[in-house]
Formats: sequence, C-alpha cells, structure tokens
Amino acid sequence: MSKKKKVLIIVILIGIFLVVGLIIRSINRKEYTLNLPLLSDIASINIEQNKEGILISNESDINTIYQILTNEERITKLKSKQEYKKGEDVIKIDLNYESSVAFTAFLFKKNDSYYLEQVGNGVYNIKEESFRKIEEFIEEH
Repeated sequence: MSKKKKVLIIVILIGIFLVVGLIIRSINRKEYTLNLPLLSDIASINIEQNKEGILISNESDINTIYQILTNEERITKLKSKQEYKKGEDVIKIDLNYESSVAFTAFLFKKNDSYYLEQVGNGVYNIKEESFRKIEEFIEEH
C-alpha cells in the first residue's frame, strides 16, 4: 500500500471518529428544565428593561406574568452561558419571595429569535408574542 493511501485512510478514520464523537455528545447532552417557584410563594415581581423598572405586587398582575413564563414547554439542551449579554432588548425579571429573590430570568432577542435564560440553568425558546406581552406590561405600568 502506498504512503498516500495510508495517509488517506488515517484521515478518513479520524474524520469518522470525530463525527461519531459529535453525534454521541449531542445525544448525551443534559436536559435543563425551567425552575420557577410556586405561584403561591411569589410576593412580587420586578421587571427591568433599559434601566427602567417596575415592581408588581398585585396578585392578578403576578398571575399574568407567571402564566406568560409558563405557557410554553420549558425543556432545553442549551446550557446557560449568559447569552442574554449578547442579545438585544434584554428584559430582566425577578420573582420575589417576601424577603428575597427566588428566581431571575432574562428575556432577549438574538438573531430574530426570542429566548428566556435562567442563569445557571438553561436557555429556552419563547414566542415573540410572549416577549411582546412582557414589554407591553412594562409600558402600561
């Protein structure tokens, strides 16, 4: 067998191993689930966009925001890596207990798609409609 054929076979084998490795890695990626506190435990919600914020303590408004956050399937394989810092139109949401923050999420737009990121957990796709509802909520209050 010539030297060129041996090199070609080695290159092909390396390529096959790389492809198989990538497939195995993508299959075995961990799934992340959005971890929201119970609705009944939330005392207030802070929402901030462009350094302007609102505090929501009305039970009906808390329920509305909570429903927006939970109205879609919230399982992902995308690990949180502070992607919101690379996004546009970032909205920060804090769900608060009586005396502490229970949950922080960032909603943002990136490459014409919308996401919710729970820092330290995962990045979840959301509908543009959900993002716009939160923006409208900020404008109304």
